[in-house]
Amino acid sequence: MKKTLVDMLICPACLPQENELSLHVEKILDEDVIQGQLTCSRCAEVFLIRDGVADLDPGRAQRSPSKYEQSAVVSSYLWSHYGDILQEEQASDAYDQWGQLMQPHLGICLDIGSAVGRFAFEMAQKCDFVLGLDREFPWGSVEEAIDEQLAPSGITVQALRQNPSGLRAEPLEFAKHEKQGFATPSGKVEFYSQRLADNGHSPVPFLHAEPGEPISFAGQIPGQAFIGISGERTNRFTHTQFHTIPSLIQREPEGYVELHADDARAKGIGAQDLVQVQTPRGSIRMKARITDRVHPGSVLIAWGWGDIDPEASLNNLTDDEQRDPITCTPAARTFMCAVHKVGSEEKRSE
Repeated sequence: MKKTLVDMLICPACLPQENELSLHVEKILDEDVIQGQLTCSRCAEVFLIRDGVADLDPGRAQRSPSKYEQSAVVSSYLWSHYGDILQEEQASDAYDQWGQLMQPHLGICLDIGSAVGRFAFEMAQKCDFVLGLDREFPWGSVEEAIDEQLAPSGITVQALRQNPSGLRAEPLEFAKHEKQGFATPSGKVEFYSQRLADNGHSPVPFLHAEPGEPISFAGQIPGQAFIGISGERTNRFTHTQFHTIPSLIQREPEGYVELHADDARAKGIGAQDLVQVQTPRGSIRMKARITDRVHPGSVLIAWGWGDIDPEASLNNLTDDEQRDPITCTPAARTFMCAVHKVGSEEKRSE
């Protein structure tokens, strides 16, 4: 905890009264209080500071731990938030991407609900002063929390401090398949899957020709039909999360239906016009974006806006019935659909 924070803090046990806290330092490193305590000048409540973290929850001893304080849950949070920094092979770089979108900011910046602190970590690189706040913290110290996450690698925080240039969790290897093989029964690249054959499935894709119609709602769309494609996830948002952050919304305020200029011209659709996309299951309405990144006869539909606007939910269109016989995955990425400018169908029917 930064020593300068003391002048900004009041006793949470005395709220709504604003009573100051006094600081007793046991260990300090530069301006960071590592060990110590804060004491209320009025009620004498004591709040401990351990490994640089001040615990300002006056009711922590009386309440039961939440699910977010369970070791398994927090461990998964740590992995998902810091796995890319540890160069985990399957980790997402989403937090790094969001961090790059943050703009430099003067003064104090709050990371409220900071969880395991990844956003505070990213903010600290661009902001004057960052303060992370969260209610749940099951460990005795930050170092203990990080050590738990690092445990499978055999690396500790202390070891990292002693090796500031970094440590390898395991020796660097190239072409591991030459020694270990691939993760298949034979250890080789398999074009014929004995495992699928043993379970009654085609061992080779489309061995007996293509099984039926691969695109949902084929032959069910009256008039001109388009191939609807669910759009890619953007780096700014996770599913439907973070759509309330002003700086992200400023860069991407809404989702769009993207269509080729030839199709837009034929349908009388201009940029920013409201269009409706229809399948036998339902419909959505979004503004149009004219682009050459889709082929004529196809539309690319923004993904992840349903919680913001129910009329923009891609789930209104997709087919849950047609599924892959092996993975049981629905054909949600592509489907046949009708597209028209909102208002044009009504005028045509008059």
